[in-house]
Amino acid sequence: MYASSNVMGAIGKRFRSLNLSGILANDMLDEFMSVSVPKRLIIQNARLGLCYRILQLAFAAVLMFYCVIMESWKAFNKPVASALVTWCPSVADKLSMGHSNNNSSNSQSRHCMQPEMYHHQGQESDFNFSPNSCVRLTDYDSCYESDRQLFLPTIVRDTDIWRGSGTACGSHHQSWCEGRSASARYDEADGSCSCIMENQYFTESPETRQVLILHGYEVDLRGGHRDRLIRGSADSRSYTESQDGKVWVSEGEIITFIRTPTGEACKVGGRSEWTQPNAVNGIGGSL
Repeated sequence: MYASSNVMGAIGKRFRSLNLSGILANDMLDEFMSVSVPKRLIIQNARLGLCYRILQLAFAAVLMFYCVIMESWKAFNKPVASALVTWCPSVADKLSMGHSNNNSSNSQSRHCMQPEMYHHQGQESDFNFSPNSCVRLTDYDSCYESDRQLFLPTIVRDTDIWRGSGTACGSHHQSWCEGRSASARYDEADGSCSCIMENQYFTESPETRQVLILHGYEVDLRGGHRDRLIRGSADSRSYTESQDGKVWVSEGEIITFIRTPTGEACKVGGRSEWTQPNAVNGIGGSL
């Protein structure tokens, strides 16, 4: 019985291996030596067919509505700001813009009539202010331009230092120094002397100073590769498009809208909307 069981087990293993080989061979034949034809099932039901068509039409309508709302046929590119320029116009610039060169004195303002009301003593000497007059600055001194920044002084601390030695020092020079200004300070030591005179004054009518800007835009149409760019500016009636080293110029201008942080119209220079003819000499006005 034991020998017979071993023989039957060996036959069973051989049979299973042959059966597995046959299954794999049949699968290979079915995969490469046959053609699969899909089956089609038709259900004859009027209500079910109508419901199916309604669902198809509804899906098509939703898809078309989505395309219309999203304007899928358009390509949207966000422009970025570029070529921002700021400056203070000179007298010649004002005349070319049709502005009168009104340099009449405005010394009747409060800070010019009563400068002592604005005296301030800080904890540090650098923050002690004691202006005693108003001075009208020239165009060059009333506006300093640096890159994209402007500096318009409102108060000036002017310090003059005179130094001498030997016969240049003495009581007569001390009298001369102290007579120059009430705040003048005369120092003498080791055969040398100095006279330090400090004058503080307000600038006259800094709020009437004209400040102008010009801005432009740039649009990248090729996803950051920068091989197709459109550029324009607020003072130009055209824009340029460049691609693969070629440049085209086309008609087109932009309108500049000036708004407050809350989105309300804000007038600068008498208008809140600047078209190209208005902006050709710059966008801006007085402070």
